[in-house]
Amino acid sequence: MLDARHEVNQRTKDLDKAMKKGDAEKINKRKDKLAEAKKELQEAVDELER
Repeated sequence: MLDARHEVNQRTKDLDKAMKKGDAEKINKRKDKLAEAKKELQEAVDELER
């Protein structure tokens, strides 16, 4: 789960950088990767709660 949290944090930072540069293509790509990382984190949390 720690890896999943780290992944979400890293993807958030990447998205912030892309937004500062204003590169629409990179922003969309990074939003997708962040959403995927958040999904993986949620799955890890759900697995631990069982």
